[in-house]
Amino acid sequence: MNGVTTNHLQVNLFDVTLNSNKDIQIPISNKQTLFIYIIEGEGYFGEEGKYHVENRTVVIFDEVDVFYGKSGNESLKFILFSGEPLNEPVAWGRPIVMN
Repeated sequence: MNGVTTNHLQVNLFDVTLNSNKDIQIPISNKQTLFIYIIEGEGYFGEEGKYHVENRTVVIFDEVDVFYGKSGNESLKFILFSGEPLNEPVAWGRPIVMN
């Protein structure tokens, strides 16, 4: 199949649901940009889960080899996005608007 453009980039999109007090580790290339959006609940992210993040929050991660997330006392649902950086400016709005 041929599309309109030939400059496609591979991206990863994970819809993650964790029951209470569960954790997940996902290998990520450190050359990729990684961010998550918390849909429901709250959790702990980053090395050893040291960052507490609440519902309806976007978290952008620095270079990581492994993504780590852990739910709290209730279930946690989030979407994880990763892919090679576009190196394009972002026009922040509702929601995020790319140039």
